[in-house]
Amino acid sequence: MKNELKNMFTEHWKYLAVNAACKLNLFDALEIPKTANELANVLNLNEKNLENLLQALCNNDFLKCTDGNFSLTAKSELLTDNHPDSLKYACMNWADEHLTAWQNLDYSIKTGKSAFENLYQSNFFDPFRQAS
Repeated sequence: MKNELKNMFTEHWKYLAVNAACKLNLFDALEIPKTANELANVLNLNEKNLENLLQALCNNDFLKCTDGNFSLTAKSELLTDNHPDSLKYACMNWADEHLTAWQNLDYSIKTGKSAFENLYQSNFFDPFRQAS
């Protein structure tokens, strides 16, 4: 049970690694398999830190590595711009203000007020209404 709790406490790290990959356009850059060095050059990233991210993504089935070449999996294909059912921008959206609001859930429970509105002085849906 103790390990189960520890795993739960760090589960968000997996999501944030995937979010970083989306922000860096890493999955889009891997529509053709590449080495870490090739990716670092194409995306102008620090190769050592990129290798850590690539390994984390492989460990969670977002990438596969064959002979030093990283390639997409079915999960990561859904996080590319070209996929017809892409979830790339949902992934990036839910990691920013949305995630911060959830990190302040205790405020909502204590006060009965929206943590999002308290943090950002607007309703989550206001920008969507203004765009219509």
